[in-house]
Amino acid sequence: MKALVYEKPGRANGGIKEIPVPECGENQVLIKVISCGICKPAERTHDANGSVLGRYPAVPGHEMAGIIEKTGDGVTYCKPGDRVTVDNGVPCGKCYYCKKGEPVFCDNFGSMGHNLQGAMAEYIVADENNVYKIPDGVSYDQAAMCELIGCCLRAVERSRVQYCDSVLILGAGASGMILAQLYKNSGAGNVSVADRVESKLKLMENKGVRTYRLDNNDYESLIAKLKEDEPEGFDIIIDACGSLEAGEAALACLKKGGTFVGYSFPNGEKKGFICNAADFIKNEWTYVGSTFNSEFEKCLEILKQGKVDCDCLITGHYPLERYFEALDENLNNENSIKIIIHPNGCE
Repeated sequence: MKALVYEKPGRANGGIKEIPVPECGENQVLIKVISCGICKPAERTHDANGSVLGRYPAVPGHEMAGIIEKTGDGVTYCKPGDRVTVDNGVPCGKCYYCKKGEPVFCDNFGSMGHNLQGAMAEYIVADENNVYKIPDGVSYDQAAMCELIGCCLRAVERSRVQYCDSVLILGAGASGMILAQLYKNSGAGNVSVADRVESKLKLMENKGVRTYRLDNNDYESLIAKLKEDEPEGFDIIIDACGSLEAGEAALACLKKGGTFVGYSFPNGEKKGFICNAADFIKNEWTYVGSTFNSEFEKCLEILKQGKVDCDCLITGHYPLERYFEALDENLNNENSIKIIIHPNGCE
């Protein structure tokens, strides 16, 4: 089968190659991959210095959906022909955290697309326990975004949003837009997004989200406008852009007793979050980290009910053979949001 393979980290070590179709174990299913989303933070690392979880040779791709071609003898829930999406996380089930019922913190965490084969390939195998049937009315492209919706949903849940809370999201990338839609459907009051890109802000305005344009990293003007509209500050601020400078500036708009959610990993040279610890103490601020995904069943229900519009976020469709063209488009075009790769061909 065709697959995108990085023999080692770095663009020079990656390419489309022929590799064996994976073997389907007793409790596994073989899936023909129809849609696989490019995750910019993850795929960028493979293409540069390597993923933190990466084990090479590596086949990237952890946002996936497809159709079951074959099932192992022990499989009872699925059958060939089922439309499915897959939770890419594979905890060991044996370590301290797994036995404690917290598999997201597994000491030996397996992740498709990093240290296990990913879905930038014509076929992938998955444990039956990680497979979720796609409801009628939900497309393969939409279902492939379940993993990202799950990450955003976990951040919303960890922020402990309450009715009428004011929320500010820093960044209007795919995650920021999904977060905004989830908060709009959570009972939150005013939901706002700040970003540099006008086209992305227009999309959010169409969803009833209040938007703020950040021009030339002029945080002083942005903060002044935010304070004008929310004099008491925001109950919840989420960093969905990975800019520590933006996060630090936004603390000036965090309400007393508010919560700051660290969602995106720092993407610049600056890695340390510099703030006055006394401000966190006297204002009783809470800092929450969030990176793993929430339950796929919830995410599929969110899609089924139309709580999150994924289609408006998809800005490109590419066959596997044009993966690097698609990745460059996603990384370098500021108007690009989510690109879907179709390993078995675009329909």
